[in-house]
Amino acid sequence: MRKKITRKNKLKRLKFLKNYPLISREEQKKLKSLLIISPGLGLNSVILRDLCRLGIQKFLIADKDKVTLENLNRQHYTINQIGKLKTKATKENLKKINPSTIVKVFNDFIKINNIENFLEMTQEFKFSDIIVIDGIDPFQHISVSKILAKEVLQRGWIYFYPADLGWGSGLVVFTKRNKEKIEKFFGKLPNLKNMANYVKIHVGFPSYVLKLFQLHSYPQPITSVLCASVLTINAIMKFIKKKRLPHIQIFDPLESFYSTFY
Repeated sequence: MRKKITRKNKLKRLKFLKNYPLISREEQKKLKSLLIISPGLGLNSVILRDLCRLGIQKFLIADKDKVTLENLNRQHYTINQIGKLKTKATKENLKKINPSTIVKVFNDFIKINNIENFLEMTQEFKFSDIIVIDGIDPFQHISVSKILAKEVLQRGWIYFYPADLGWGSGLVVFTKRNKEKIEKFFGKLPNLKNMANYVKIHVGFPSYVLKLFQLHSYPQPITSVLCASVLTINAIMKFIKKKRLPHIQIFDPLESFYSTFY
């Protein structure tokens, strides 16, 4: 007997049809069972939106910020969401893209004293693998990111550090194979200058980028978060397809600059 084609079954079948055959049906199932953890929902609000469209359906998110007007030039929120917690707004937005999405919320900034409690929330999911995409504010809490990265790798998970760099973006990936490089990346006393130099030594980036760190207000145009999303998707698909993950990627479309280091 042929299975009755209901509206629900039809939507389920068509939802990610346009990914095929670049993403096989087996790979689509792997994406569905992958859990993405996102501490911080600024830059990551766009990355999560695109990962949801890719077919990822499990998210653990954390933030305490509310949506503000100055977020709207680059982050995935609307003017009607101003004043709303970013966790609540992000959950709403992901559910609008795919109602089957499972989103668990931690309504606080990730700090040294709550990292373990936050990561323990993974027990509320059934998953195949975990990727943590660090969206913690680097200008205020970079030391927390270093501790988070170590904790993530200790648990055998994968750690992504995306960063907007002028018109473009960079992505640094840590796995159990290169976890010894965390100290060199963040520095003994974590700071942005050390991290920028680490990236520059290995892959370089357009010369204007370093000057941006000296400005009173760091510019963050829409292209920077879109590039971060592209680099993140690229790395995740390499993981799904069992290809070697790049340690560092840099992409600046305005300068026609792309560099990768393994």
